[in-house]
Amino acid sequence: MPTRSNRVIVAIILMPLGLLAFVQNCSPMQAVSKNRSSSLQFSSDICASQYAPNNSLFLSKVQDTVPLSHFEKKKNQLEKANGVSAKATSLLSSQILVTLNSKCTPKVGSLSSRVQAQNSGDSTARFSRKAYPYTVPDDIDSAALGEQAEQDPCVLGLTKDGTMTTSAMLVNDPQAQNQTHLQEDFSHTYEYLIEQQSSSTKVKVGFVDTGADCSHSDLLANLASNCGFDAINSLTPTDNDGHGSHTMGITGAVMNNGIGVTGMAGNSIELHAIRVIDVGTGSVADAYEGIQYAIQQNLDVINISLQSQARLALIEQGVQEAVAAGIVVIMAAGNHGSELGLDIDVSPALIGKSLNGAITVGSIDASSGLLSSFSNYGDKVEILAIGANNSNLASNGDGGLLSLDKNNGYQRLMGTSQSAPIVTAAAALAIQFFKQRSVSYTPADIEQILLASTTQIGGISAANGGLALNTTKLVRSIYAFAGQALCGDGN
Repeated sequence: MPTRSNRVIVAIILMPLGLLAFVQNCSPMQAVSKNRSSSLQFSSDICASQYAPNNSLFLSKVQDTVPLSHFEKKKNQLEKANGVSAKATSLLSSQILVTLNSKCTPKVGSLSSRVQAQNSGDSTARFSRKAYPYTVPDDIDSAALGEQAEQDPCVLGLTKDGTMTTSAMLVNDPQAQNQTHLQEDFSHTYEYLIEQQSSSTKVKVGFVDTGADCSHSDLLANLASNCGFDAINSLTPTDNDGHGSHTMGITGAVMNNGIGVTGMAGNSIELHAIRVIDVGTGSVADAYEGIQYAIQQNLDVINISLQSQARLALIEQGVQEAVAAGIVVIMAAGNHGSELGLDIDVSPALIGKSLNGAITVGSIDASSGLLSSFSNYGDKVEILAIGANNSNLASNGDGGLLSLDKNNGYQRLMGTSQSAPIVTAAAALAIQFFKQRSVSYTPADIEQILLASTTQIGGISAANGGLALNTTKLVRSIYAFAGQALCGDGN
């Protein structure tokens, strides 16, 4: 093994504001910036195709929020989990909302009369429409309810009941509302993937980085028992830089522990800090050894938010070995504002396009949905994800993404280092879903699922690296691969 003094170095992929050596300043991306005119549009409706015109009995009465098939899904989940009869878990024993025409007089025995009877203490209607909570009896199925609603002129609509909060957050982590990378449609990820997770099925995710704060109160519960592996001095992989803690927190900060921020992958995760860099730079030999640890430990996914502007055969070989061992490898594309593979070579990111199961990730801004000014781009960049709130602002201010820091702290950073862990979280969510249901997959399958879960951003063609992760599509793709119904029959 060469001495540390003559080893080639790799550098952290951070937004280059006050950056350490060996990461060049970002140059303006002239070829792309002049066309960056439209923001990314994410779908907000997980079951959008439900609302296309059809012959459904429920078309005119069921509101365009959640179709009744949602209740069917919940019913089936309860039956499977509890082993009880369909009658005992009738989908319509769930509380729904029925909107009535308050100027209409219900007929005796009609649905509207039963709704009013259940709400006899709340009969005041100041407006022509009023929504009432209604718990439907066990002996009525969805078809019967829909027919009753269609035949009742006093019923204006049926919809799912729910709650609202001032922050509109799904989790109780107080700073989650400041995590701009949690897109609006993260709610679908939460409901259809994270809420379905079993704590007994863990996905093992490694971060080949600067280590982690192994005692961080917002990370500890999701860490491996030994925190991971230190390739530098064989000690605990303690983060002296903060970069590793930040990237790991984006994926795996403990969710719903009532403190700090939240990770995107839920809590059915086992995080391994793989320390190959101390502060700023590290050796190729250590990075390769870190990848070997991931292979030995049978990790499911590894995140590599590191770069070198020279082709590093050993690191690229390590990535190939990891994929061959069944590990999905997520790599940051680099922060030079240049076309990867044409204007600049970044290793190991450059090999992602040609290696099924390894994915190279660029960055978009959460504020605009457009390519971040620092992000490398081009056809070698396979997928984009949020790596900054606004790349024109300071990294440690409103411009960066909020996540963890060393010493039990929190910080904002931006870069493709930050976008890669979002894709890592997406891969972990897919793998957890498949493992829990004994669905076979390969790293190449996970890559195809992720690439199928994208939306083209403005100003860059899909063929030139303009595809951004869309978590609504991610949920659909995961369910489809597993052969599971997402939105009821026919969808």
